[in-house]
Amino acid sequence: MNMPVAYATVFEDKNLLPLFAERAGVRTPRPIVTSTSGVLRNSDFKEISKETALNLIGNCGACFAKPTVGTCSGEGCGSYCFASGVDTATGTTAEELFELLGSDFTVQEVISCHSSVVKLHPESVNTLRIMTYRWQGELRSLPLLMRIGRGKSAVDNAHAGGMFIGISNEGLLAPSALTEFNDRFEKHPDTGVVFQGYKIAGVPGAIDAAKRMHSLMPQMGLISWDFTIGEDGAPIVIEANIRGGSIWLSQMANGIPGFGDATAEILQWLRFMNNLAPHERLKYKFGYKDLG
Repeated sequence: MNMPVAYATVFEDKNLLPLFAERAGVRTPRPIVTSTSGVLRNSDFKEISKETALNLIGNCGACFAKPTVGTCSGEGCGSYCFASGVDTATGTTAEELFELLGSDFTVQEVISCHSSVVKLHPESVNTLRIMTYRWQGELRSLPLLMRIGRGKSAVDNAHAGGMFIGISNEGLLAPSALTEFNDRFEKHPDTGVVFQGYKIAGVPGAIDAAKRMHSLMPQMGLISWDFTIGEDGAPIVIEANIRGGSIWLSQMANGIPGFGDATAEILQWLRFMNNLAPHERLKYKFGYKDLG
C-alpha cells in the first residue's frame, strides 16, 4: 500500500511530523532541538550551532529524546532531566546524549496526559495505536488498541515489555490486556486499574485527527499513528509509523481480522499485487481497479 517506496522512506522521518501536524491542526510534542542528517535546528526549525544546541538541551529540564530515522520498538528513546549540562538522574552530559543519538534525532518537551491515560501507568506516555488506510476511495481505520507501559519503563512498546489492549472507537477498554507473548492481565499489575469498561477520554477526536493527517500524505496507503490524549482531552500525535505498522497488534488485541468486512477483498488484492512487477502495482495500490 505504501508505494512508491521513496515516499515511505521520506515520510518515516519523525522530524517531519511537526510540519504535518501543524498543517492538520493537531498538537504534537514541541521539539527543543532536532538533528536531521547532522543539521541542528531549534523549536522554530531554524538552523543553530552545536554550541547553541548543547546550551538549549543542557538547561531544558525534563525532556524526551529519540532517534528519528530507522527506529523500532522504542529503541534509543529515553527520558532525561538536564540542568547545567548534565542529566540529573544518570550524569549523562548533553554532549554524550548527542553522540548516543547520532545524526538524526529529536529532543522534545515532555507532555502532560489526561488523567484517564496517566492513571493506567504514570511512568510512561501510554498511546493509542490508530492505523488508517486508504481503500476504494476512502480513509478507514483498523480496530484500535492502546499500548500501556509496565514497571519503571518510560516507553509503552510491546517489544520493550509493555502491554496492549483493544479499545473501542468510543474509548472503552477491552476486558484484558496482553503482552507479545500472550500473557493476559485483567488489571494493570503495577497500578491495579481494572481494564474492562475503563474509559479513555478523547478517542473519537484522535481518530479524526489521524485521518486528517493521513489526508496530507495521499501517497501512503496505510499509516500506523501513535496518539495520546492531552490534559484537556485533545489528541496529541506522537509519531507516524509507515514502513512497519504491526497489524498483528490490532488483530491480537481485538481478536478479529484487522480489515473487518474488507478482509477477503484485501487478501485477494494482496495475492494479485504479489504477482505483478513493482512498476505495475501503482495503478492498483488503493484497490481502485477491477482485479478480474
